[in-house]
Amino acid sequence: MNSYSHHWALTPYNLGMCAEWTPENRRTHYMTLCKPDDRIYFAGEHMSYIGCWMAGAFEASRAAVQALHTRALSNVAYGERSLPRRNPAFSGMKTGAS
Repeated sequence: MNSYSHHWALTPYNLGMCAEWTPENRRTHYMTLCKPDDRIYFAGEHMSYIGCWMAGAFEASRAAVQALHTRALSNVAYGERSLPRRNPAFSGMKTGAS
C-alpha cells in the first residue's frame, strides 16, 4: 500500500488554509453551521472535528450527502417546493441496491 503526505505551506503561492475552531466558537456556532439552510448544505474540513485534513472533508461531505439522501427519501417539503419521492424518468434505472 502506498501513501502520500504533502505540507501545503511548502507549495509556492499557497499557504494551505484550513479552519481551526476555538472550543468556545465550536460550542457556540458549530451545530448551527452543520444544519442545512433550506436547500443549502455545507461540507468540507471546516464542518468536521478533523479540521485541516482531507479525512475531515470526506467525513463532512459524507454527512451532507447522507442528509440530502434522507431528505430526498422522506419527501420533506421546504417552502413551495418538495423533493419527489421517485422521479418517473428514472423509474427503470437500477440503483445498485438489491
